[in-house]
Amino acid sequence: MKSSRRVAVALWLLVAFGALALAGGSWWLRSDPTLPQGEISLEGLTRPVEVLWDEREIPHIYASTEADAYLVQGYLHAFHRLWPMELRRRAAAGRLAEMLGEAALDADRFLRTVDLTRGRRASWAAMPDRERRVLEAYAQGVNLALNGRHVRRPPEFMVLRHDPEPWTPYHSLLTESIMAWDLAGFQESLDWWILKEAVGEEAFAAFRPQYPEGGLTILEDEGEVPLLGSVTSAAFLLPQGVGMQLALDASPPALAREMVERSSITRASNSWVLGGERTESGKPLVANDMHLSLDSPTLWYLMGIHVPGMDVVGMTLPGVPGVVVGRNAAVAWGFTNAYLADFDLVMETLAPDDSTRVVRSEGTEPLGTRREEIWVKGRDEPVELLVLESEAGPILSRAPVPGGGGALLAFQWVSHRASTTMEALLAMNRARDAGEFLEALARFSAPHQNTVFADTAGTFGYWMAGSVPLRRAGAPSLLPFAGGKEGWRWEGFLSFQDHPHEVNPTRGYVVTANHRQSWNESSALISDSRWEKPWRAMAIRDGILSRQRQSVESTRLIQMEVRSPFAQLHLTRVAQAYRGEGMETEARLLDGWDGGGHLDSEAAPLFWGWVSAYQDELGARLKLPQGRLPLASLDRMLEEEAPFAGELDGIAAEAARGRVSPGAKWGEVNQLHREHLLEDVPVLGSLLAFRTSPLPREGSLHSPNVSPYSGGGPPFRVRHGPSQRAVMDLGGGDHAGRFSLPGEQSGFPASAQGGPQVQAWREGTLWPLPLDRATMEPRTYLRTRFVPVTTPNP
Repeated sequence: MKSSRRVAVALWLLVAFGALALAGGSWWLRSDPTLPQGEISLEGLTRPVEVLWDEREIPHIYASTEADAYLVQGYLHAFHRLWPMELRRRAAAGRLAEMLGEAALDADRFLRTVDLTRGRRASWAAMPDRERRVLEAYAQGVNLALNGRHVRRPPEFMVLRHDPEPWTPYHSLLTESIMAWDLAGFQESLDWWILKEAVGEEAFAAFRPQYPEGGLTILEDEGEVPLLGSVTSAAFLLPQGVGMQLALDASPPALAREMVERSSITRASNSWVLGGERTESGKPLVANDMHLSLDSPTLWYLMGIHVPGMDVVGMTLPGVPGVVVGRNAAVAWGFTNAYLADFDLVMETLAPDDSTRVVRSEGTEPLGTRREEIWVKGRDEPVELLVLESEAGPILSRAPVPGGGGALLAFQWVSHRASTTMEALLAMNRARDAGEFLEALARFSAPHQNTVFADTAGTFGYWMAGSVPLRRAGAPSLLPFAGGKEGWRWEGFLSFQDHPHEVNPTRGYVVTANHRQSWNESSALISDSRWEKPWRAMAIRDGILSRQRQSVESTRLIQMEVRSPFAQLHLTRVAQAYRGEGMETEARLLDGWDGGGHLDSEAAPLFWGWVSAYQDELGARLKLPQGRLPLASLDRMLEEEAPFAGELDGIAAEAARGRVSPGAKWGEVNQLHREHLLEDVPVLGSLLAFRTSPLPREGSLHSPNVSPYSGGGPPFRVRHGPSQRAVMDLGGGDHAGRFSLPGEQSGFPASAQGGPQVQAWREGTLWPLPLDRATMEPRTYLRTRFVPVTTPNP
C-alpha cells in the first residue's frame, strides 16, 4: 500500500523531471560515481593518508593519526552515502519539511514534540576533548566532500532540488539519537495500550506479552519472575474512550515512522560468542547479524581504519565516526536489541481549577512550554508549534475528561539526558583486551544493547549495555504510569556491574536473540515481558551444540538456518485445522514439513498463511483500530487463552486457502522489497533506478535467517531481515573478520555493485576484511592518496 507521503512528494517532483528530461542527463544521474583515485588534496590533513579499495569497493584507511583517519572516513561516507546521511539528520531534528515540503509537516511536528535533539545537545557539552576532536575531524571530512570537485551529488538531491547544509559534530550525535528512539519500541507500547482499550481490562490479561515460564534466557539460568511491587497504571483509571484517543493521537505519523525505520538498528537480531574450547581454531569466535530495515541504499558501510596502535574493521554507519560492530587486532564484538524499557508513558491529570498545572501526590506542578519553528519548502513563513512539557517530559497528546479537566500523555526517556555512547564506541574501537573493552562499554548509555565480546587472549562473554532506570515503582510498566501516583519518577540508574552479564561461562558459549536476559531481579528492572520469545535463541543453541567444535563455515550455516521452532511447535495444530475443513492435501503437506522457510516449500505458505489469517480474524472480532493483534500475542492465541481462540482454527484455514494458490512455493509468495523513499515517483522511480525488483526471500518468522513479513498475506512483503552478517574468529589468522551486506557500498541507486552483493548476501557468502596491510595489498583493486594542502611559497 502506498503511503500518503509518496503521493504528496510525487506531485511536485514531476516539475523536476521536466527539467531533467530536457537536460538529457538521466543517464548521468543513473550511473555510479567513479572511485576517487590518484592524489587528492584535503584541507585539514596533517600527513598523507592512503586508502586501498578492494574489488567490492570496501576502503581501508591507513593514516598516521586518528584525526586524519576520521577526516578521511567522513569524506568517504559522504562520497558514497550522502543521501541517507541527510535523511537521518533531518529526521532526528524534525526538519524533513524543509526538503520534502508539506507532505512532511506532520512528521516534523511529531519529531519536534518528542525532541530527539535534547540529549544530544547535553552530550556535546559534556564530551571530552579527544572525542570532540574526532567528531570535528569527521565533520570536516564530510564538508570537504560536500564541496569537493571529485565528489558527485546523489541523484536524490538533483530530483528534490535540495542543497545540503554543512555537516557538524552535532549531526553525528543526532544519528545516535534516532537509533535510540526506534530501539525504544514506542509504537509497540502504544499498540498494547490500544489493545487494552479495545478489549477491556479483564480480557487484556490474556493478550498482554508474557515470557514463557521456564523459557530459555541469555544466562541460561532458572527461576521465577521476581516481584518488585505492583504498578498502578493510569490506563486502568481513565474513563471509557479517553485512553484510546490519547494513544491514537500520540501515534507517529506514517512518514515519521518510515524515516525512523530506515535509520534504525532495532526489531530483532542474533549474536553469539563461543569460547576457544568450542571452536576449531582454539580461540573465541563472535557471530552477529542485526535484523532491521533492508531498504535501498543499505544501512551499513564496510570499512577498515588503520592508525598506529589501532587496526579495526567492520560495519560503519555513515554519519558516525568509527566502527559500530566488528573487530580490531585484539577484540571482536556484536550487538542485539536488549528490549530495555528505557522510557515511560506518564498520564498527567490537569488540575481541576488550573489548566496550566498537573496533579501530583502532594499538590500540583506547573506545565512548561517550548516553542518551535518549522520551515516548509514552498512557504515564506515558518509554521509555529507550541509544545507543552511536564516534569516527566514532552506532552504527546491530550484529551478532555467527562466532568471537566483533561488528561495529558507525557514521554519520559533516557535519551533526553546526556549520553556518553559516542565516547564508548570510539574507546571500544581502541580496546586492547576484553578488560579495556568492558571499561569502554560501561559508558554505552543509549541505545541499549546486548553485547557479546571476545579477545585474542581467550576471554569471552556477554554484558548488557545501556542505562537502566531505577523507578520509584520498582518495575517498568507496559501501560502508562499515573502521574499523580509518582511511581514513574526515576531515582538513578542500575550500576553497570549489576547489569546482566557473564564472562567465560563454563558451558562455553553465550547466545543473544532479543530474548530475556535472566530470571534474576535485575531482569525485572529491564522489561515488563516485552522481550522476543526464545525461538531463534533455541535454534542457534541447537546449532552450536550439534558440533563439538565450530568453524567459520559451520557458524555461517547457523546464520542461514531457515527452520522456525515456532512453526515446528504449532505445526500439528495447523495441519489439523486444514484437515478439519476437509483439506487433506494441504494437511499432508504440513505433516511432512520440517518447519523451514525453504524457497521451494509448498507447506510454508500454508502454515504462515494460516497464522496471518488467524491474526486478521481475531483482530476483526476484537475490532482493533490497527486491524491486527500484535505478533507477540501469537503464542498466547495459539494456546487458546484468548477469547474466540478455539473457534478460529477452521475459519483461518478457510481464509488461508483463499489466499494461497494451489502449489504455491514460499519463494513465490514471500518476497523481499528493498524500498527507496522516491521509488513511487512517476517515471523517475524507474528511470533513475530508485525502484528495485522484488526478490524471493527464504526464512520466516522466528528462524535464525529471519524473514518478518508485514500486513496480511500471502503474498507477504518483506522489508526487514539481516542487515549485515559477521563471523569473527579470533584465532583464524588475518582473514578472521568476515562480513556481508544486503546491498552495495555505494548509495547511488544504479550502483553496479548492488546485484552481486545482494546475491552473495542471499547465499550467505562472507567477505574477508584484513587487519594487516600486507594481507590487504594483494587484494587491492584501486588506490587513493589523500595529502595535506600545501601553501605555495611567496
